[in-house]
Amino acid sequence: MLLDKYSEPLVHFAIVCASLSCPDLSPSVFKGGQLMEQLETQARLFLGNEKKGLRIDRENGVVHLSMIFKFDKKTFPNGAKDAIPLITRFISNEKDREYLRSGTYESKYLDYNWDVNTLSKER
Repeated sequence: MLLDKYSEPLVHFAIVCASLSCPDLSPSVFKGGQLMEQLETQARLFLGNEKKGLRIDRENGVVHLSMIFKFDKKTFPNGAKDAIPLITRFISNEKDREYLRSGTYESKYLDYNWDVNTLSKER
């Protein structure tokens, strides 16, 4: 509903669901004047987590992405291919950004863990 209303894919990194494979729950309240900065922080944290956001395996020529990019057919109709432009905005390593943009890899999706997400440090 919020994705439809605001047409902002960064919402995925804040309120997707309550499972462990979703972005971590923010310990802070989202605030209007800080919202974009907070969403961008959530995106960096999520994509920096190799267990649930993004894992680049150059040795085997595979990029593993969150199933979120497969689940949302409206925002990412072609899955990983449509997610890469968004993802590269939040990758700090230039070599990783270039590799993602090159498309010279196989895209796969990370296993999805539907267990309940918490504010616990055990993620």
